[in-house]
Amino acid sequence: MIKLTYGQADFNEAIAALFNRAAFPPEAEKSAAAIIADVRARGNEAVSEYAEKFDRTKLSAKDFKVTIEQIEEAANVLPKEDKAAIEMAFNNISDFAVATLPKNWTSSPREGVVIGEKYTPMDRVGVYIPGGTAPLVSTVIHTAGIAKAAGVKEIVAITPPGNIPPATLYAMKVAGVTEVYRLGGVYGVAALALGTQTIKKVEKIVGPGNIFVTAAKKLVYGQVDIEFPAGPSEVLILADDSANPEFLATDILAQAEHDPNASCFLVTNSKDLALKTNEFVAELTEVAPRREIIEQSLSKSGKIIITNTLEEAIHVTNEYAPEHLIISTKDDDETLSH
Repeated sequence: MIKLTYGQADFNEAIAALFNRAAFPPEAEKSAAAIIADVRARGNEAVSEYAEKFDRTKLSAKDFKVTIEQIEEAANVLPKEDKAAIEMAFNNISDFAVATLPKNWTSSPREGVVIGEKYTPMDRVGVYIPGGTAPLVSTVIHTAGIAKAAGVKEIVAITPPGNIPPATLYAMKVAGVTEVYRLGGVYGVAALALGTQTIKKVEKIVGPGNIFVTAAKKLVYGQVDIEFPAGPSEVLILADDSANPEFLATDILAQAEHDPNASCFLVTNSKDLALKTNEFVAELTEVAPRREIIEQSLSKSGKIIITNTLEEAIHVTNEYAPEHLIISTKDDDETLSH
């Protein structure tokens, strides 16, 4: 990881790139728009053609849906410890989601007037679960699991065709998914948003994906709701000399393995912590199953920023405003208040 020191002559220039996240290229939207229009016009036929073109899988309309038997089979082959881990993660996230559900309220500020808000779960929501080289169990739980906690009746998951990992299918079962389709990319988003001859359209689409998936979600917004257009994932760790460098290195790698474009930063006022964390990052990367992706991510957007004071570290953190923030300091609550 690259080390920068707050106050060095070229510091502002060196971190300028950090504050300018790359925008998605306009050609991604142009390509997505053409696919969406084709799915709108031809439905299942277009979906089958794009599954073969982009995912190299021949699918007829009857093959789109994953059967209950296939999901049960995945559950049977998954080790008990994996099931237990998925169930524990689901319970933790579900508890958090239930605790944060918005509450209905009314008030009568004067006679004859009642104001308030009423929250009603959607009937049918689509969740996009990326494929790729690892089972994204966390994505299933953070999308379908939260929809279940909200009381959504029909939760429809799509994931690119191929060998769907048993852990992903089991997580879908635990998280309350009611339908699973082997569909990916722009054509999968279009099928959820518009519906086809065999797929009923949804009211909202959530879940991460590549630049084309994000472009597709932006383009179908209005036909359906979306959560937000997500860019490459990122984490910033704000730490002082009380932090455990091995824990910090693990958090960095957990984000770096997501994607070659993921960004991972440690901001600290402790040079000793910075050096030890960097050593653990190198050591853990050597034995990481997704080493190649981690190395690409850290070489492009992995940085350790050393400041003179914790106040300076907090300033850098606030300026960057990361998607995911981890605070590991002597007084976390005091740090968080800033």
